[in-house]
Amino acid sequence: MRGLRFRLLTAVVAIPTVLAVFWVAEHFRADWLAGLLLSGVGVIAAWEYLYLMDRLGIPLPKELFLTATPLFLMLAVAWDGQYALVVGWGVAYLIVLYSFFRRGPREGFLASLAGIFGLLYIPGLLSFVYLVQRGSFFYLMQLLFIVWGYDSG
Repeated sequence: MRGLRFRLLTAVVAIPTVLAVFWVAEHFRADWLAGLLLSGVGVIAAWEYLYLMDRLGIPLPKELFLTATPLFLMLAVAWDGQYALVVGWGVAYLIVLYSFFRRGPREGFLASLAGIFGLLYIPGLLSFVYLVQRGSFFYLMQLLFIVWGYDSG
């Protein structure tokens, strides 16, 4: 019951805030504002992903992960993703090196897969949210209401 109350309270606060930021970003063509919001959400999601991987016994390079996520998102917003893919592949390469040297070939392979998946999943989906917002604010509202309804309920 306590978890449900917290999720509903978070949704009540987050939904108007996120929608207001995206509306202002669209209305005033302030794409940097949308990028800043997505970067903040990306860092929170990356932090949670790192926590879950750590609980599974898969340590990932926290500093690299928490730096690459907002960088990927800001590049996706600033230059329509031209350089974001280069950053993503570069960080994926560093995660593979980190995992193999830290854990050895067998365990390093699984750790690098988990790291690359998280790196592509979090900023990849969040950059998609930015592209949907550029298409239409109402498409973005529909997507966010579906996600928030699922997460809150």
